Amino acid sequence: MYLSYYGLSKEPFHITPDPEFLFLTESHRQALGSLIYGIEKRKGFIVITGSIGVGKTTIVRFYLERWRNPRLKVIYIFNPNVTFGQLVKTLCHELELSPVTQDVHEMVNALHAGLVVQYESGNNIALIVDEAQNLPMETLENLRLISNLETAKDKLLQIVFVGQSEFDERLDRDEMRPLRQRVAIRTSIDTMTREESLSYIEHRLAKAGVDAGSIFTSGALKAISAKAKGIPRTINILCDNALITGFGSQVKPVTAAVAREVISDFRGTRRRFFSVRLRPVTAWAVAVILLLAAGGSLLYHLGYADFLPFKGQASRGQVTARAAPAPVPSQPPAVQQETPPQKQTTGLENGESLKRIIQKGDNITRLVKEVYGLTDGQVREGGWMEAIKRGNPTIKDLNRIPVGTEIVFPPLPPAHEKAGDLSD
Repeated sequence: MYLSYYGLSKEPFHITPDPEFLFLTESHRQALGSLIYGIEKRKGFIVITGSIGVGKTTIVRFYLERWRNPRLKVIYIFNPNVTFGQLVKTLCHELELSPVTQDVHEMVNALHAGLVVQYESGNNIALIVDEAQNLPMETLENLRLISNLETAKDKLLQIVFVGQSEFDERLDRDEMRPLRQRVAIRTSIDTMTREESLSYIEHRLAKAGVDAGSIFTSGALKAISAKAKGIPRTINILCDNALITGFGSQVKPVTAAVAREVISDFRGTRRRFFSVRLRPVTAWAVAVILLLAAGGSLLYHLGYADFLPFKGQASRGQVTARAAPAPVPSQPPAVQQETPPQKQTTGLENGESLKRIIQKGDNITRLVKEVYGLTDGQVREGGWMEAIKRGNPTIKDLNRIPVGTEIVFPPLPPAHEKAGDLSD
């Protein structure tokens, strides 16, 4: 949506892991090196952990794409909430093994025999378990049985655990000591520093064909990196939303004000009445002025206008005594007929369509009233919405149109047709 406006060749801030945009900090390099070394050298158990969104899965997918080896078969488990029997069954299926029974011990024996055949053929088998913190404890404990599948020199199966920091806590439990002692390589990915966060944004924008300075002001970059706290996924979300908001407001480059607005929406907090920050002295001055204005308004309405230190045009000639209350009418006042709003000069009367870009705060009912000059009743009674739907087939829900979307309003009907009906 915003690519052409900002001159981007591709979307630079996808939330899904994309190896093409991999940015390696020191801890990312260490994790990638541990993965490569642990699998190629047949080290058995390898553990890679880190907070949510730091790039663990991106590292794994980068390895799988760039280090392809015909002698390496990788079995990738992305939903590890399985029993030990189901896990062994999956391994046998991937290796095209057919155990005689579904008994767990029989399947483990069949797996062992199959791994020996693979090893003697010069092949290496790696099991990568993503989101390892979701492994049931019983499955995790029984994985020691698989770790015993080895030759005199090498492990027959390399098992890589990739998980959040909670997995470290589970491994550190006393009952996990037998499994923990079998872990040959254990590393973690840290959150990025402020400088690394800024370099990360610049790196992804460069991959999309632009310079960061032409897309974000330095203030916007600082605000986003401070809020993200070194989490790449959060940086992606904030930058993507900032570009959407900037495009909707036609702001280029994205300013710090736009970034703060996005951060406010990200937090789920309301925006302040004043969108700019005032210096302490200025804030006190504004507060005093507002207080004096409120006090003066109270005195005026209580009938003490002569005591005010200043009088404007509105107070001249006014009686200082409080006016008597107006008599209550015996009949309720007549209800005024709803007056249609002033129709804008749009060219719709000449059979032309009108295009509008949806701005923040717009809604379809108000736009229909403004464009066609209708009342609420005419909007409800006419076929305006159906006509607009037909004129905008790509918009699925008129009540939830994304900011920046272009909407087409069809031309007005001939004068002899019923006003407010575009359904024919």
